[in-house]
Amino acid sequence: MAVPEFLQRFSVIWLAHISPDDWALEPALHSRSPWRAALALRQWRPGFNAGGPHRHVETTATNPQFRIRVPGATAKAHVVVAVAQRYECYRSRHDEEAEIGFTIYEVPPGMPRVTPQFVSEQMPLDFAPMQNVREVATFFALPPGDFVVLPHSTQHREGKFLMRILADQHADVWEVNEDNVVIQNIAAEFIEERSADCRLLYRLRTRYPVEIDAAQLQSILRMQGCSFGRTLRGLSPLGGPSLDLCRALLALRDPALGGRLSIEHVPALISLLRFWKAAFRRCGPSGGGTLSTFSRGTWGSRVSSYSLRGLLWASGATASNKVLEALVGRFCRNKQMTLEGYLMSMARLHLAHERYHSLDTKAKANPLTLEEMILMTIYS
Repeated sequence: MAVPEFLQRFSVIWLAHISPDDWALEPALHSRSPWRAALALRQWRPGFNAGGPHRHVETTATNPQFRIRVPGATAKAHVVVAVAQRYECYRSRHDEEAEIGFTIYEVPPGMPRVTPQFVSEQMPLDFAPMQNVREVATFFALPPGDFVVLPHSTQHREGKFLMRILADQHADVWEVNEDNVVIQNIAAEFIEERSADCRLLYRLRTRYPVEIDAAQLQSILRMQGCSFGRTLRGLSPLGGPSLDLCRALLALRDPALGGRLSIEHVPALISLLRFWKAAFRRCGPSGGGTLSTFSRGTWGSRVSSYSLRGLLWASGATASNKVLEALVGRFCRNKQMTLEGYLMSMARLHLAHERYHSLDTKAKANPLTLEEMILMTIYS
């Protein structure tokens, strides 16, 4: 068919990329090495990973991330990146804005994942413009190095998508994830406060029994600064902490599950709270105000739920994508996290790790993975 006639009869051309499964069906391709495909069916959730395109500097790094590594001995690697909306979602929203796209960054080899700071300082290597289509696909010839692909939709939009990255034999592809880790012993952070802890413990012994329950712990944490001086002043706001948070904190030092806490553990818990509070303050509230002290407004201060991963890093913890999603769903509301929710998240994470390692020492073959234990503890 001549080109002029072709242009008269057709108005749209769709270019299809042959997948690795099609190699066996096409004899002409048998002499070539098939490409490898990485497929992931994921979803965007508001407040967790629906960070939007790269112009949303503060949240775009929360989108799912997929790593492409091209070895140094390779001249170039040929890669096809495709992001497709779930068919049911696409058909049900045909009258609405349902745009999708992706951004690709070149990152240093030692960088585990793209962060908001990196996005604010570096321009993307390339990106697929937002389009209201079923699938967005682009072909790349990537030089040696490390690259991260961030599929995205509009900011805060919920939806499922299929991520496909097809690469020739010269590239490795995997989804960026993290291990579940917490720093259990942070006593070294508070060596300078040991004398203050001793004075606090002496005063607590004169007012409370040897073992206290959650309600008594709440009373201690709510105690006004005039009673115990500066040691508790940062933990004495009106309206907080809640009894549920005190129960979670008590469980951290109650291996016997008796619902009681030795009074000697209270200074350590207060130091732990102050450490977590400092991390919350460094991330900063999403609105106005400061977090320099536990004032009356501090317990009402909020940070964006998209910053939860950074909050965990600041407090000495990392979480897998699944655990982070569960934390957002359990302790965040309207894409916001309060100080109370953050402290509860940290308490549950620490408790899950302690339970898991306790089981691991008692049983040679532990039927639960650490991630399963954390997810069970979050929703308990």
